[in-house]
Amino acid sequence: MESGVPTRPGMQANSGVNFDSLGVDSLAGNVAMNYMSNVASQFDVNSKISSMVHTHGLRMYFAVDHAYVLKKLKLVLLPFLHKESWDRQRDDQEVRLPPSEDVMAPDLYIPTMAFVTYIIAIGVAAAVQGKFDPEILSRTATFGMLLIGVETALLKGAVKYCQGREATWLDLLALASYKYVGVAISTIVNLFLSYVYGAGLIASVLLGLSMAYFMRQSLRPILLRSDHETGGDRQMKKYIVLGLAFAQVVLLVVMS
Repeated sequence: MESGVPTRPGMQANSGVNFDSLGVDSLAGNVAMNYMSNVASQFDVNSKISSMVHTHGLRMYFAVDHAYVLKKLKLVLLPFLHKESWDRQRDDQEVRLPPSEDVMAPDLYIPTMAFVTYIIAIGVAAAVQGKFDPEILSRTATFGMLLIGVETALLKGAVKYCQGREATWLDLLALASYKYVGVAISTIVNLFLSYVYGAGLIASVLLGLSMAYFMRQSLRPILLRSDHETGGDRQMKKYIVLGLAFAQVVLLVVMS
């Protein structure tokens, strides 16, 4: 079954993913695979996502290097500083470039690591308060995956409604999951600066605004197909983009 992601020359379609060849730690890769599989099983899009999880399509989302990770984290946390285009880059054959070659390309390595960090931070916070229970980790992980599953479906619905540019389920899953970078950082700030009144809330709001701006700028090339559109349809699309972006602030404050 096709994954919906164009295959670059030299990529072989197979059911296994050699994470070592991508420069990704095998343990991290396995965690990522489990994360993706669980998201698929928790929501009613499993028939589409599950098929992509076990094909070569997933490999592109882990084709990252250290330079990309640093640039992407800067883009996610400080999106206001990015003055260049937010459009994806393509090669001479109009095939989308992998993350290692295009900072605008969505990846699943950073969201997965952020998600795991968030769960660990929640566990540590509970332990510090003397309330640790393995069920806390389970509930946190389940809620987080359900949330991302629902948000990914909403993003896909927005793409269809707005007749936006092509965006795969994995593209949208990655986009929705970047919020865990902010959530993880905010949770850690809450943990270490709990004695500073309001520090956690301030961090959550500021990071939420960053996530909102990142979401807005990332969705514009997808949902607003042309900057020359006019009329009520384009205005409605702008409201949808702003609504999805603002939701990041709310979600980040609540989850932190």
